[in-house]
Amino acid sequence: ATYGNIMFIDGTYNLNENDYPCIVCVVIDNDRKSRIVGIAFVACEREIILHSLFEFFIKNNDTSITECIMIDKDMKEDRMIQVKF
Repeated sequence: ATYGNIMFIDGTYNLNENDYPCIVCVVIDNDRKSRIVGIAFVACEREIILHSLFEFFIKNNDTSITECIMIDKDMKEDRMIQVKF
């Protein structure tokens, strides 16, 4: 609730020896600095896993001021964000 109304979500690969994707959620605070507000290593980026991930995030964080979510071209993330947010 302290930070901005735009959240950035992206997954990255090849960070660990098991090649698990790392999903990172970042917001910009009032001092214009990036703040990680969520991070998860997942077995794969299937829709059911992303659904559970976003459900957990929303349940444990106040997303009422979130007006915009920026992602890359990953359509699985796009569908889950539209459903959950």
